[in-house]
Amino acid sequence: MLLGVSMFGQRTANEIPRDHPLFLHHYSGFGLNHRIHPLGATIASQQLTHLDKFLDQKRIFVQQFEKAVKGIPFLEPPHYHNRTPSWYVFVMQFKQEKCTVPIEEFLQRLHDVGLTEFVRPGLLGEDNHELPLFTNPDQIWPETFKECILKKQGPFPKAQKFIQNAVKLPVWAHPSDQEIVSIYIKGLLQVAKQIEK
Repeated sequence: MLLGVSMFGQRTANEIPRDHPLFLHHYSGFGLNHRIHPLGATIASQQLTHLDKFLDQKRIFVQQFEKAVKGIPFLEPPHYHNRTPSWYVFVMQFKQEKCTVPIEEFLQRLHDVGLTEFVRPGLLGEDNHELPLFTNPDQIWPETFKECILKKQGPFPKAQKFIQNAVKLPVWAHPSDQEIVSIYIKGLLQVAKQIEK
C-alpha cells in the first residue's frame, strides 16, 4: 500500500506482484505522489520565483502556434474561452475529414523532418478516464468510495474522440527558446503544405 501512495510506473510494476489486486494501479499509483527530493524542492522553489515570466513567455509562443495552426485546415487549435491556461502543452485537434493522410502518417512526416516533439497523448498507454484509479477507486480507498460513479456512467465518447484526434506539442518557457519554436512552426507549415498538395 505504501508503494502505491508514493510511487507509480516502472517501480510499482516491478515490485507489486502481478497477481495482487492492486497491481492494476501500477500505472498511476493511488493518485498521490508524496515524495520530493530536497534538491528537487530547492530547484522548484527557485523556479517558482520566475513563474509569471515563464507563463508570459508561454503565452507569446502559444500566440505564434495559434497563428500558424489557423492556416492549416486539418488542425484546430485549443479552445480556452474565458480561461487563462498555464500552457504545459498545446493540444490541437486533427480533423481527418479535412486531411489526405491519417494522423499517424502526419505525425511520421513531422518526425521525419526532426519535429519529434509533436506526439499524441497517451503516456500511460490508455485514456486517463479508463485507468483503474478512476474506474475502481473503491479498491484503494474503500472508506471513501463505496461505489464508483464512473462505473455507472459508462463510456465517454467525447473524451475518447478528443484523445484519438489530439496532437500535442510542449510549450517552451524561455525567450531563448524562440529559435526552436520558429523551427517547429516553419516545419509544421512545410509538412502541412506538402500534405495539402
